[in-house]
Amino acid sequence: MLYKILLILFGFCFTPCFSQVETCNLESTYFEDLKRVDADAVKCLAKNSEKPNTLFFVFARWCEPCMWHLPTFMSIEKEYDVNLYVILIDLENSQMTELAKDYVWERYPSAKIVVLKDFPKRGKGKKYKDFINSITPPRFEKIDDMSKYFVLDNEGDVVLVTSWKDSKGDPDWKDDRPMVKRLVLPLLQKKMESL
Repeated sequence: MLYKILLILFGFCFTPCFSQVETCNLESTYFEDLKRVDADAVKCLAKNSEKPNTLFFVFARWCEPCMWHLPTFMSIEKEYDVNLYVILIDLENSQMTELAKDYVWERYPSAKIVVLKDFPKRGKGKKYKDFINSITPPRFEKIDDMSKYFVLDNEGDVVLVTSWKDSKGDPDWKDDRPMVKRLVLPLLQKKMESL
């Protein structure tokens, strides 16, 4: 009986995420539990979200700012009506992708993780630059730094792309909460408090 209840709860909680993935026809990577994305797929996920905004965070296990900033990113979903996705940037079948996936899921078991799609003859750095160039609207500077936040509305439009420059005047680069509070949170809708 407990198994059936857990199965129903699991299905209820994760159906919106899976339906977004199915609607956008995301393909599996070398790691079957990860789906691959490019700029169009990211926009598709946002368009097919039941939430007003979808927030993406670029992550790699070797990126120190990413590890420092991941807790702030993951905490946003507690108070805001938003879908969160972690985008891994290493090659789809690399050990670094596996390490990054394990790192995130060990700390946040319900995190939604996707991996940036590989392209023939394009290494990790080039595919990431291509992604940044294709997802970043002209009003934002195209900087291929890490630990970036992308806010998309449910029309699939990119409304914010952060960079290291957004935290330039903050007291400590390890703490991205001032930048998130200043730039990201004002774009999001708070969850309705239950009565």
